[in-house]
Amino acid sequence: MAPLDGSAIPLTSIGDEGIAVVNSNGNVVTVSGNVISAVGTRGISIDTAANAIIRGNLVSGCNQEGILVQSSDGTVITGNNLSANSASATNTYSAIKCSSSTRLVVADNNINGTSAIKHKYGFEMDDASRSIEFKGNSMTSTANGYGTDWFNYAYGKGIGTISGIRKQFTGSTAPVTGTWSVGEDTIINTSPVPGGASGWVYTAQGTPGLWKGYGIIAP
Repeated sequence: MAPLDGSAIPLTSIGDEGIAVVNSNGNVVTVSGNVISAVGTRGISIDTAANAIIRGNLVSGCNQEGILVQSSDGTVITGNNLSANSASATNTYSAIKCSSSTRLVVADNNINGTSAIKHKYGFEMDDASRSIEFKGNSMTSTANGYGTDWFNYAYGKGIGTISGIRKQFTGSTAPVTGTWSVGEDTIINTSPVPGGASGWVYTAQGTPGLWKGYGIIAP
């Protein structure tokens, strides 16, 4: 299957997806470098695929999710810019959503919105998804990015039956709110100073629980 690279996909009729891949029949699908704007439903939809790569796409103003992955294994979603999707109903659809999928890598994506058009979550997944690596993503605050939360399994939204999640965030301090997962959640320090910590790792359950610094920087 040929890669879907470098396409510009503009406004289409309601009900259309920008790029849709259904049942890749074992072929590796690469969707990269596309500009997708204001399509009727989802910007990029991957359904029943193995080892798909969604990389470096600009997805904005779509009526539903920016990227939706369903019933797939080994998908890598990296380096995408998702802006002001959920345009048909603010705070209803997420920038990236994964359903019934395994071995996902969600890394280095930039997610933002406007005060009028917000994603529901920056990243959303259901409890049938497994083994998620989530790292290095940038999400703007509730003012202009998401209406409900940045990650729907952080802040007490049901880590529950999800297994194998590795969540890596960035920040200038350790969190003081939210419910996190021991040994799985880390914060990289964006304001490092000599003698300070390179980041923080979650070590004891609670709300917010106990965070400890790691990687002390030489004075």
